Amino acid sequence: CMGDREWTLEVFGVTMHPFDCYVLGYCIANSRQPWNLILQRCSINKECVKMLVMVEKGRAFHYIKTMDLYGNDELGDEGAIVLGKMIIENKVLTSLGLGVCGLGPKGLCEVC
Repeated sequence: CMGDREWTLEVFGVTMHPFDCYVLGYCIANSRQPWNLILQRCSINKECVKMLVMVEKGRAFHYIKTMDLYGNDELGDEGAIVLGKMIIENKVLTSLGLGVCGLGPKGLCEVC
């Protein structure tokens, strides 16, 4: 990928396992382009988030511009804590959608 290109990936209702998220994170990190991720109802959980954002020493997360995780009710508070830590370091993220993600007060506080 060369130039100022922005990528969008939309995945709906496909179960994503931690290894799938690792591969996605690897592609994002090596593209060095901004990404809009729409991963709705994909069974994203804490382990998936860890694999996505920590691949390539966390470099992948620096290229995620927007992330919509609507309907990933397995994410829960633990996944939100991982996201919250990475959001602090992210230089690009402009929007994060977490509707129906099984978050409680602890998870919401961590993300905010």
